[in-house]
Amino acid sequence: MAISQTIETLVMPRSTKQLGDEYQELMYHKSSTVTAALVPLFSVLAGAILAWSLDGSQSLLALVAFLPAVVPGLIGSLWLKNYVPRPALTWRDTHPMLLAVYAVLTVVMLVGIAVRMGSSSFLTGAVAGAVVAVFLVPVIAKRTRKRDEDRLNAQYSD
Repeated sequence: MAISQTIETLVMPRSTKQLGDEYQELMYHKSSTVTAALVPLFSVLAGAILAWSLDGSQSLLALVAFLPAVVPGLIGSLWLKNYVPRPALTWRDTHPMLLAVYAVLTVVMLVGIAVRMGSSSFLTGAVAGAVVAVFLVPVIAKRTRKRDEDRLNAQYSD
């Protein structure tokens, strides 16, 4: 059994039992969506703080702050693909203020790591990687959604 299904059997019944009716369950899931949207923001904030707090190459440990956002997100995405196509990310659907906060915190973190390490080459590589990711992530997400749609349509058309 895949890890996403194992976690589903552990998590979903618990939250359902704690709630009284369908409305409460709907609102709980909406609250979880808000939480899921904010976790990456706070991960970047933690990374920025760590980048400036740790000395030398230890400042690279600031990147570990992304694990609590990325790993559960990947597991949730793997679970979701069994039921519906995963969403296609588009930057235009994200509030400009949220994008600005992400950008500022990311720059603060990357500059902090570069300064604490004394390495401008790290900053150059990190900025190049971030720029590439900004353009590639929506393309990859769109392709992933299309593959999910095709797979689910084939699965349910049999």
